[in-house]
Amino acid sequence: MPDLGIDKVMIYSLDPERATLTLSGFADVPGGNQGPRHMKFSNDGTRAYVLNELSLSIATYSVNLKNGHLEHIDTQSVLTHGSATKGMSCAEIRIHPSEQWIYTSSRDLDGQGRDLLSTFQRAADGPIKLIANTPAAVHFPRNFNIDPSGKWLIVGGQRSSTLAIFSINQDSGALTLKSADIPFEGQPTCVEFLQ
Repeated sequence: MPDLGIDKVMIYSLDPERATLTLSGFADVPGGNQGPRHMKFSNDGTRAYVLNELSLSIATYSVNLKNGHLEHIDTQSVLTHGSATKGMSCAEIRIHPSEQWIYTSSRDLDGQGRDLLSTFQRAADGPIKLIANTPAAVHFPRNFNIDPSGKWLIVGGQRSSTLAIFSINQDSGALTLKSADIPFEGQPTCVEFLQ
């Protein structure tokens, strides 16, 4: 469980019969002041991807399936080289159903129109590589999700009170804006699909 306040990923063992959690350790987030916010696992559970809100990066860990301990492998920026980071923060991370791509959202805290979605290519053995930054077409993309088919990504703009829909290229993972400025009553902070 990422803990932004102490800059660590806390590790708990779960007893499903008793519905209890027991602390079994933690993983440091290298670099300090990274701000781990969200984490997703590969389907086989051997890789964990931690989105760092403050440093605008993804930390990749190998997972020990016996004790849950995490070993840091790599950290990659969600922004292309040379992008301004001041006034930006990360919000959400999702893994495509095919596991070939990982997507993140970044919010422009200063409202300068820099809200974006980042696309990473994921290798079969876990390493990731940034391949694109795409304008989010909403203001303050706090959350987004990928539909179960893996063909569509829907992002919610918390401050614009709008939604945007992107198609996902099944060969490259590239995002193409299909519909923007879809009105939403309120401030969307979570996008979920019912299956």
